Amino acid sequence: MIFEKIVLENFATYKGRNEIKLTPRDHKPIVLIGGENGCGKTSMLDAFQLLLFGPTARCSNRGKLNYETYLKRCINRKADPEEGAVLELTMQFYIGGKLKRYRIRRAWSLKKNKIKERFGAYHLSDDGEKFDAVFSDNWADYVEGIFPSKVAPFFLFDGEKIEQLADFENSGPLIRAAITSLLGLNHVDQLSADLLILEKRKFKELATLEEKDNLEQIEKELADLDKNIADLRAEEARLNNLIDRQNGKLEDIELRYRQQGGELYNRRNELELKLESSRDQVSTLEAELREIAAGASPLLLVDNLLSDIATQAEHEDKAERSRILNEELQQRDEQLLSILKKEALNNGVMSRIDQFLKEDLQTRQKVAETECYLHLSPEAQHKLNLLRGSELPLLRKEISSTLSNLQEANNKLEAIERSLASIPEEETIAQLLAERHQANEEAARLKFALSTNEEELRKAKYKREMVSASLKRELEKTAEKRFEGKDQRRLLQYSAKSRKTLEIFRKKVIKKHLAKIEANVLEAFKKLLRKEGLVHSLEITPETLQLKIFNADAEEIPPDRLSAGERQLLATALLWGICRTAGKPLPTIIDTPLGRLDTSHRTNLVKNYFPCASHQVLLLSTNEEIVGRYYEELSPFISHTALLCHNEKQGGTTVHPGYFS
Repeated sequence: MIFEKIVLENFATYKGRNEIKLTPRDHKPIVLIGGENGCGKTSMLDAFQLLLFGPTARCSNRGKLNYETYLKRCINRKADPEEGAVLELTMQFYIGGKLKRYRIRRAWSLKKNKIKERFGAYHLSDDGEKFDAVFSDNWADYVEGIFPSKVAPFFLFDGEKIEQLADFENSGPLIRAAITSLLGLNHVDQLSADLLILEKRKFKELATLEEKDNLEQIEKELADLDKNIADLRAEEARLNNLIDRQNGKLEDIELRYRQQGGELYNRRNELELKLESSRDQVSTLEAELREIAAGASPLLLVDNLLSDIATQAEHEDKAERSRILNEELQQRDEQLLSILKKEALNNGVMSRIDQFLKEDLQTRQKVAETECYLHLSPEAQHKLNLLRGSELPLLRKEISSTLSNLQEANNKLEAIERSLASIPEEETIAQLLAERHQANEEAARLKFALSTNEEELRKAKYKREMVSASLKRELEKTAEKRFEGKDQRRLLQYSAKSRKTLEIFRKKVIKKHLAKIEANVLEAFKKLLRKEGLVHSLEITPETLQLKIFNADAEEIPPDRLSAGERQLLATALLWGICRTAGKPLPTIIDTPLGRLDTSHRTNLVKNYFPCASHQVLLLSTNEEIVGRYYEELSPFISHTALLCHNEKQGGTTVHPGYFS
């Protein structure tokens, strides 16, 4: 099947006639439609549901509204209600091995406060368009063969709301519905139900009045249980819708709360404790600096003077040594010259030696004449050198480190003081706090109501199974008594045997395909999951169709071990795996495809899922999802794009070519 084109006219947020071409081009499966929140992405998903399934459509915000009331609300608020709304879908699919093209049109308007709906199916061929009365009158039956309503949630879904599929305890019914429809077991179930109706009819024809009364009583109990189950399911849908709305309201309140400094308000006590701790740290560091300043550290201020003192002390030391040495050298020189004269050396040589000795003595005399005023002892000079070479450099390093720590502590203290100064007063934020408290209480109340409803639904389903089994036993028991030797007895016996055979057949078909489904789901999950070693194997219990996952040690992984993003990926893998197993070539439409996923999970979906989800994939994205590098990575698979633009003054949303800039 391929969706070629959808038309939305005065439907929900859409004003006027809006047409979007959906046929993939150039062997690229993805049609990308962008729109900010409130522009009508979810309404478009609802439009596909309404077009295909009409009164039984599972729309996002229908809740317990009856069909007419819901249609009334779907007319654009700025459109003329008497003109109403129109939805059209052009598509192609195979019937009896032949490719057919049809345009279905669903229109409704409000006249005299009553909704009037018109539905038509038009066959498209080379000869033009022709109204198909048979298709139009029996569309509900035809669509079940083309696009079964029970599998629609696996192909038309909101990316943020599929996490329920990964609820291991409650996913069984959803998996059962999908497998039943995708594997064609709904026909087996219908045949089994028809046989049971036949048995009841034959029983009533020949049963006694008492037996008929007993049967009618059981059937009435079954009917009451069916109605109760239907009401509980409707209530479940209504509560889920209210919870979604309440979560949206909470997100809005939380955003306003953060914008007004609510997070700082929540951290007041924490910040005050940090302020006290930071002040203590600053005081400690200042005390350390004072202690350092009480020692030799002030000498760092006169480091150049200490250098001059060390130089002067060295000069004085050399001068003192020169004075002592000069006296000794002068006596030695006189003795040396006297000896040389006795040896009768050449006068020229004697003259040069005498000149050299005099000049050397003069040079040394200049050193000895250095002014001496320090007169440092050797011990004092040693202490000075130790101070300059070791103690003062260590002090300088210690002071620098302490000053750096003090600066950092002061910066931290100032930041905490600024944060505390930014905290709104309680009276400023009191109303928002009350709103948040009330919204949280309402959310908790709704969740409790949903939990209670789910428990009642579980009990009602169990009771129905018991009553249904009781009805079957009653029929079989009465048949044994009433129809011995009669054709009716054989008919009932064979009918009961046929139902048992069908049930065995059903179980074997499911068991046969479960291994393939498990393998496909596991393969899909591993492709989407960034933690390669988290899940080693996967199992769907044949009896309950509940999902279980295991690690490499064959230990079952509880649901709470998975993050919200991982559960969403598991739900996506479940959808993908079941659809791959069934092999039904149906389009896939995903609203908010990346939802609340983090960066790595988004990357895995973009690379590994969207291009392979189906031969035709329609993605309805916000401006915070498939943009930037995600758009670049997906662009080789994008056939074309469209952009939903909302203009309140013009009365709603219109569709334009292009995408977010």
